[in-house]
Amino acid sequence: MKSQTTSNEVITIKPFNLKNVFYDKDGYVLENKGDIGEHIICVRPTSKKLLPTITSKILNNKKIIINNYGHSGIGYCISFGSINRSISIFKNLIKEKNIKLDDEITIIGLGVIGLTTAITLTYLGFRKIVVIGEKTENICSIQSGALAELTLTFDNNKDKQIMLDMFEETFLTYRKIYNDKAHYLNKHIKEVDFYKDIVSDPGLNNLSKKGIIPPLKKVTLKISGNDNFSIEVFKLKSYLIDTENYMKDLTKRCLELNIKLVKKKIFDFNEINSNIIFNCAGFGGFILNNDTENADPVCGHGVYLTSPDTDDGNVCVVLRSIPGLENTEYNGLFYLMPRTRRLIGGSSIKNDKGDNDKLNKEHITKVVKRALYILNGIKPKF
Repeated sequence: MKSQTTSNEVITIKPFNLKNVFYDKDGYVLENKGDIGEHIICVRPTSKKLLPTITSKILNNKKIIINNYGHSGIGYCISFGSINRSISIFKNLIKEKNIKLDDEITIIGLGVIGLTTAITLTYLGFRKIVVIGEKTENICSIQSGALAELTLTFDNNKDKQIMLDMFEETFLTYRKIYNDKAHYLNKHIKEVDFYKDIVSDPGLNNLSKKGIIPPLKKVTLKISGNDNFSIEVFKLKSYLIDTENYMKDLTKRCLELNIKLVKKKIFDFNEINSNIIFNCAGFGGFILNNDTENADPVCGHGVYLTSPDTDDGNVCVVLRSIPGLENTEYNGLFYLMPRTRRLIGGSSIKNDKGDNDKLNKEHITKVVKRALYILNGIKPKF
């Protein structure tokens, strides 16, 4: 199966309107004013091993701990694949540990991994499930870009294949949801044309080679309203998750299935009465397992836009370098995501806990100025 083609095709898009941007006295972009809505500061743990930790252990000869954490900022991209692996580990313990369907199971983590795990266990027949998490607002499962792509690279072929398998399994599940063939989720997923300047995506490349998505096509991308912007990119097909509504639907489905949701921060597995625990707590998962030396914080920055989509509401763009901004402080990662609340973003800062207000404002201002340059041709002052 041919995985890449080259064409003379020129594609012109206008994904967002972005005209009214206001700045404070220090030159930073103002939040919730003009076309700029809420600022996003999303800190997620990246595993130094890259692969998530999907393991089991017995604590104090009593508690069964199933770990599924450390998704390195790509939880949506491998969610179903990693969850199915964690549940497969659990299934292997059912007979050995004499686990019954009415045994209580506690899941730590109110994000996409935790809620989806709870629903999956319910459909396996387990009737007493509790999900505990510190918060449900402003979490990575809502703030994530959530485009089905796989950008991590591996030196270890075995680890790479595990990640490719989890990505493919998750991608095909999103396809089922999109086609209304998943039994417990509504859509909140778009099939999108995805344009990116660097083909560093082993996941989508692999799907293209298998014929699951069309071959990658090299095209020229232009922006309506900015005649000076043009870039060679690769065109792919993928899925974009509308994270806010997707998480609302997962929460609603949990409540319909009588899954108990509890807001509480857990510091130790022994705080939990259940003898079966799924650890899906993100950075908290590392802490609970005394595994923080394997976690690095990575901070992403972006903004929601208040202006509506234009006609190209099913187009995603991810650029690693911006033509015309090379060798300037404004060059760097940039993406456009046409969700219910339109999202622009563009940073991935390692070892940044997102707690420096000035630095956050600087990154967000750079993101917006990249957008103004790409969409409207307004070049930032250097």
